Amino acid sequence: MKIDFRGNNEYDIKKIKEMCVNAYMGDTRKKVKTIDVYVKFENGSVRAYYVVNGKSDGLYIEL
Repeated sequence: MKIDFRGNNEYDIKKIKEMCVNAYMGDTRKKVKTIDVYVKFENGSVRAYYVVNGKSDGLYIEL
């Protein structure tokens, strides 16, 4: 599944989820049991906020 933003950029949902998992894990061995991703289009930028294992820490990545 893909998201289209203003007809200019397409975002692949699976790829966004994978990027969020990688950002969360970094160079550690943190376990990701569940992840919820919320894509927000705001002021010309696109951010993917994510909640890992039910804990919201305001984490996000720029797309």
